[in-house]
Amino acid sequence: MADEETIAHALTQVGAARLEGGDPSGRLDLEQAIEIAIAEGLPDHAARTMLYGVFIALEFRDYRQARLDLERGLAFTHANDLVGYAQYLLGLRACWRLDQGEWQAAERDAQHVVDQPEQPGVSVAPALYALARLRVRRGDESVVDTLASATERAEANGVWQLVALVAAARAEHAWLCGEPDRAAAEAAHGYTLALRARHPWLTGQLAWLLHRAGQRPDIPVWIAEPYWLQLSGDWKAAASAWESLACPYEQAEALACGDANGVRRALTILDRLGAAAAARRLRA
Repeated sequence: MADEETIAHALTQVGAARLEGGDPSGRLDLEQAIEIAIAEGLPDHAARTMLYGVFIALEFRDYRQARLDLERGLAFTHANDLVGYAQYLLGLRACWRLDQGEWQAAERDAQHVVDQPEQPGVSVAPALYALARLRVRRGDESVVDTLASATERAEANGVWQLVALVAAARAEHAWLCGEPDRAAAEAAHGYTLALRARHPWLTGQLAWLLHRAGQRPDIPVWIAEPYWLQLSGDWKAAASAWESLACPYEQAEALACGDANGVRRALTILDRLGAAAAARRLRA
């Protein structure tokens, strides 16, 4: 007789690998794994597979899919009293809301996670990343300690994507503080990881941070289109691409590279978001 738990585990790993490689059929593998896990009474495995789906959707900025997966995952983990998974997913929702410009809601989600007793493992890692990135952009005084905590949890997590994202947050902080050399060093750490994995979005993000810090890395043609447009100097097209993804902070970054009207629009967005550090740097 087939070992259903082993099959579900294999489908999860294969599906996640396919999605990371850009093959959308991997999502069907994940859904099948979830169905088997629930049918076999394996809620822990089902929750882990749901988490993978959310994480990868956010990596590739598929916000519609991420929202759907988050709603299901949070409902499932709460119903089954899977506190650690619920914390991790709530941290991912904070990341989603941060990207989509819902900064107050992102802060509430992330702060709720870090205020709770930490579960075994690294359930607070995404929440700390979201909180760190938010505080970097606002210029909050507590940002240095938050970045340190986010770095510690990301490295303990062992997920290279989280390590790269925290490196991006540290690079952004250094750049906003007027320290381009430190920004370049932080970004280079994450860029090496993303480039090795051929990840289009993270490679693009870290290449952009290197570019802003005054570096000129060889940029692969397969990076995500909005970053390629930015690095190619087509700020209008890049801003439009970010707007279509409903990513206002990134849209403002692209507009800030443009003419006087673009800069004015960027400042309007940054002020609306409360991105005081970024707005201050642009005005300077």
